Amino acid sequence: MLGYSPLRTGLAFLPSSAVTGIISPTLIPRLVRRFSLKALVITGLAFVTVGLVTFARDSVHAGFMADNVPPMILMGAGFGLLFMPSVSIAMSDVASGEARLAPGLANVAVQLGASIGIAALATISAS
Repeated sequence: MLGYSPLRTGLAFLPSSAVTGIISPTLIPRLVRRFSLKALVITGLAFVTVGLVTFARDSVHAGFMADNVPPMILMGAGFGLLFMPSVSIAMSDVASGEARLAPGLANVAVQLGASIGIAALATISAS
């Protein structure tokens, strides 16, 4: 939409990844002790939703810094709040004999959900 090269497009996603990389190891361990895992997942989903809705309102003439960085930061914070608590929830009721299988299954579920979501959005967008 903004006419970026592949390299510049990749770098444009850096704010989201940086926020996720900072929040996950530093803030999440403290938040897990204070709040329930469910509350963190719901908050993370809310942040991602607000970020996506903000992106949806962008126009073709949107500026990168003013219009794209704030929702990217929100989405990065949301992803940071989602990852570790969701895996912990997935692992919480797993029998000890299946402890090595559960994280892989949780990861497959995330990847499958993302793939189906992208396919659905692409279909909606194309029609």
